[in-house]
Amino acid sequence: MPVSFYADNGETLPVHFQQSADENGYTISYSTLAPDLFTREFIIDPVPEYVWGKYIGDSLNTEVRGVITDRFGDVCICGMTQSIYTIATAGAYQDTITDSIGDAFLSKYTNTGAMIWSTYFGGPELDVANDVHIDTSFNIVITGTTYSPIGITDSLGHQDTLGGDADAFVARFNESGQLAWATYFGSDSLDVGMKLSMDFDFNIYLSGLTKSDTAIATDSAFQQNLMGKLMDLLPNLIHLESCNGQVIMAEACTMRPQELLLGILPCISPV
Repeated sequence: MPVSFYADNGETLPVHFQQSADENGYTISYSTLAPDLFTREFIIDPVPEYVWGKYIGDSLNTEVRGVITDRFGDVCICGMTQSIYTIATAGAYQDTITDSIGDAFLSKYTNTGAMIWSTYFGGPELDVANDVHIDTSFNIVITGTTYSPIGITDSLGHQDTLGGDADAFVARFNESGQLAWATYFGSDSLDVGMKLSMDFDFNIYLSGLTKSDTAIATDSAFQQNLMGKLMDLLPNLIHLESCNGQVIMAEACTMRPQELLLGILPCISPV
């Protein structure tokens, strides 16, 4: 849906929308609790206004793969970098790169574009962060893929050893950019964390891809077994506790190879 809101004297009031279809066609309706609606301008899909932009990285490769803002407009980005300089800030959780192929990174900026903090995240092999999410307490969660057997997890998480050639990972940082916990998620083959969301209790939902045929789905899951061919990449849905990264539920979901699950709908309103 396009961005939509009521505007009056610089004030922005969000609206809710509902979709319906009948024999007469497809209808989208909007509603809001704001009073005096007829005195306010209703904006649908406004023209974006350029506010600020930043480079990050040095002469080596740096890729931004995830971005999100909190309710104050501060921005978090994540991705993969080979850059030795200009990534980590003083006091960062990890202030040096550990692998020339690439480490994941996580950076936070103010709503005016000033860097608040930035950190590497990775071990001695390739590590890539694909998505980032912020909860209402300003904790930050990232997911991605790691080939590193060390330098990723801690004792609190669901899985503290690399299961295969590459595993998905989930890592939770506090508002200041220090690691709260991190966990591998994967088994004997390739596992990739792609997208994150959270619910009202700050539990984490992870979607991604797996080729592993063991240690993915939990008991009573919708699909407990890998059903595709050996080389198929299959979506998975993981539900993690936010406080310590323990798995509540996990299931596989077979699709054709071209139908990869690359997103997950948010469970709560933006922070």
